[in-house]
Amino acid sequence: MTKRLFPSRSLCLIPVEPDETEAIPLDACAGRVAAEMVIPYPPGIPILYPGERITESVALK
Repeated sequence: MTKRLFPSRSLCLIPVEPDETEAIPLDACAGRVAAEMVIPYPPGIPILYPGERITESVALK
C-alpha cells in the first residue's frame, strides 16, 4: 500500500481506498489528513477537504 501525503492545503479528488482510511475520535484527529469532505449543517460550508491536514482549531469546531 502506498501512503499519500499532501501539502496542508491541497484538494485531492483522487478516490481514497477503504484500506487507506480509519475512523478515529474527533479529539484525536488533529495532525491527521482528511479522507473526505466535512460539511457541518447549518451553514453547509465545508471546513475540510480531502487531502487537507486537520489543524487543532478545526478539530475543536
